[in-house]
Amino acid sequence: MTTLETRSIHHCFGGTQGFYQHLFSVTGLPMRFSVYQPPQAQYQHVPVVFFWLVLHAPKKPL
Repeated sequence: MTTLETRSIHHCFGGTQGFYQHLFSVTGLPMRFSVYQPPQAQYQHVPVVFFWLVLHAPKKPL
């Protein structure tokens, strides 16, 4: 398992927005993602919503 690195944490809409990265073992490149935690997450469990966005370059230039 790779190590999760915290890149930054910011206050946002009363909660926190954290930016993280880890080394993706298949490509050997860093994978970055973020997590928003609303203010209620400090005191109770809250639902999690996942959005998966994949950005990649085409194999051939357009």
